[in-house]
Amino acid sequence: GVVLVAGARLYLGFNLASETVGAVLLGVAWTAVFMVAWATRDRAVGDAPPVAPVPVSPGVPAP
Repeated sequence: GVVLVAGARLYLGFNLASETVGAVLLGVAWTAVFMVAWATRDRAVGDAPPVAPVPVSPGVPAP
């Protein structure tokens, strides 16, 4: 799909070749960023055990 749309925009004269290549490379870079974020999301938030709240007695300041 990307090749077809990029080729059509070049053929119709909507973009220069350098603009088209830059746009495709930018799209590839963003896709790579989000794929890495999706693949590593569990490591960022999912593996840590939940922290239990510290009990606070009345009249004693919280730590």
